[in-house]
Amino acid sequence: MKFFVIGLGSMGTRRIRNLVALGYSDITGFDIQQNRMKNVKRKYGIKICSNPLEIINQNPDLIIISTSPNAHLRYVKMATKKRIPFFTEVNTNAKDIEQIIKLGKKYRINGISSMTMKFHPAVKKIKQILENKKMGEVY
Repeated sequence: MKFFVIGLGSMGTRRIRNLVALGYSDITGFDIQQNRMKNVKRKYGIKICSNPLEIINQNPDLIIISTSPNAHLRYVKMATKKRIPFFTEVNTNAKDIEQIIKLGKKYRINGISSMTMKFHPAVKKIKQILENKKMGEVY
């Protein structure tokens, strides 16, 4: 499989690390910060590009969007127009979420968002407390 990771900060780097650990090697990265691209290339041996459209036009199998939430929609638009499935970090902007869902449906593309908080120990504990009705009713 061919992966394109957009955003090479802590989450993008984590995604690359996971892909490498799973045995994938056809990974290209992009970030608006040149130093991040150089560091990730050196550390993980992946390819980097200076223009995301170059890689998107090569039709990777999956695009991983690990940018700040304000840039998610821009890259989701690129992915869906080329009909490339995508993974994105959690987006906190409700209007963007609505548009991302609509784009996925319009172009019939699978897109999925990170659910990192679902597995957080505090969230698990809150769920347990609520399920055991130890705090009264939830309104």
